[in-house]
Amino acid sequence: MNRQEYWDWRLDLARKNPKLQFYVLDANHRPVPVDDIKEWAQFFEDDEARRVALTSINGLRVSTVFLGLDHGWNSNRRPILFETMIFPDKHPTPEIDLERIKDWAHAYQTRYASWDEAIAGHQVVVTIIGEGLL
Repeated sequence: MNRQEYWDWRLDLARKNPKLQFYVLDANHRPVPVDDIKEWAQFFEDDEARRVALTSINGLRVSTVFLGLDHGWNSNRRPILFETMIFPDKHPTPEIDLERIKDWAHAYQTRYASWDEAIAGHQVVVTIIGEGLL
């Protein structure tokens, strides 16, 4: 799926699910609910506006981003709006055995409710990789 197909899919999903709540980030990185899908989509055109952190370490990239939709699927708690994932780096170093960790790294995903939690969670993953604890 290319970038345009992805955004078309998300907009289609939003139109089919009127109960979905959209969020953007304010200047202090706090999630703000928005009702206007165009405002939400415009915010997401800027990848850097939603990037919490990106770290390349030991042949891997740790990426933490703002999702803009609640991925908690439970109305009784805070919305889950941030996510950390691990990907192979574009230029892996020979120190890391990508075959050994590729399944684990590919499946790794942790989600958070706030920017501060996302920053802390990102740092935990970077530390684990940096210390070779995979």
